[in-house]
Amino acid sequence: MRVCFVSGNIYPLLAGRVDAGIPIIGGAETQQLRIARELTRAGVDVSFVSEDFGQGFDNEAGGFRVLAYTFGRNKLTQARTLWRALDCSGADVLYVRGVPRFIGWIVLYAVLRRRPLVIGMATNRTVFPRPLSMFSLPLDLAYRWALSRAAAVIAQTEFQRSYLAKNYRHAGAVVIRNGSPYSLARPAEYAARKCAVWIATLHPHKGIERLFELASLRPEIPFEIIGAPERGDRTYYEETMRRAQALANVRWLGIVPNENLDQLLSGALALIHTTLPHPGIPVNIHEGFPNVYLEAWRNGVPVLTLDTDPDDVICREGLGFHSRSIEEMARNLDVLCTSPETWGRMSSSAIRYFEREHAIERVGQEYLELFRRVLVRKGA
Repeated sequence: MRVCFVSGNIYPLLAGRVDAGIPIIGGAETQQLRIARELTRAGVDVSFVSEDFGQGFDNEAGGFRVLAYTFGRNKLTQARTLWRALDCSGADVLYVRGVPRFIGWIVLYAVLRRRPLVIGMATNRTVFPRPLSMFSLPLDLAYRWALSRAAAVIAQTEFQRSYLAKNYRHAGAVVIRNGSPYSLARPAEYAARKCAVWIATLHPHKGIERLFELASLRPEIPFEIIGAPERGDRTYYEETMRRAQALANVRWLGIVPNENLDQLLSGALALIHTTLPHPGIPVNIHEGFPNVYLEAWRNGVPVLTLDTDPDDVICREGLGFHSRSIEEMARNLDVLCTSPETWGRMSSSAIRYFEREHAIERVGQEYLELFRRVLVRKGA
């Protein structure tokens, strides 16, 4: 079986590039790489189609063949180079995660070349229609067409599955949870876990200002920030870095490669998540199922979130606290700092839940079975 992952921003992650302001930390890209590695271990021939970051048309990175298209103002050139890359991949199945701006070209290729297209949900905004989705009208129409022609649609949560059916009348989505490998780091004892960690790509909706508020409320607790710049917005990244460095109890780590996260999180007391809510929406549209939660839980780290508890899993499984304000988050952090019993219970629950629901071996097998079903339906 040959599967092609169409992911415009993934080449820097595959190649380990952290230069020229190219972001390397991205949940959607990280998740695709993990799934691709697991499928490869199962014998699937996986390739990627990514934007050309200077690597050339046909390259190898991270153990995968990477074919490039040209991104720019000339959309016909983009479409032509995209189709050339897809043709050269020789894929039996196309997989795209989220809603790239060129999704219309992908679905048109899938229709004309008779290739099954599988769409994976990313953030929750992909299950809300305009204007909440923040899609332009042409992108919204292309997305609706893609949903109608997709061989399968994968939701991250039951919320996404149900709201996709409600808002787009697409009732056939299947839920496959995000996956992650097990941590290779040795977990530190509770007494050695002093700091709270914040991890995200730097964007205003990630709410890092709320973390600064929390740090000001609890000056005795050390905080660490791991963040990469949003592509094309180095200014906000540098302004945020200066603000963080001005706080005595905040340590700015900046960009940290994914393979080093376990070493940092295995000694953390809590993961802080501050993505801002959208008024009038029952769930955070900027998130789906944050991959940083998996990084934390596989290391036994409870999560403190302001507005992102997918399918109420944090509250239901006891994996941390869903705080409704910074003041409540500060009080919940106090509990983790002063109650070894509470922290130990949440830490153990996090590891058990991760192993039961998010181990990459299980998730990869679900993807493999889905791709096989898609091919059987196509008669391939």
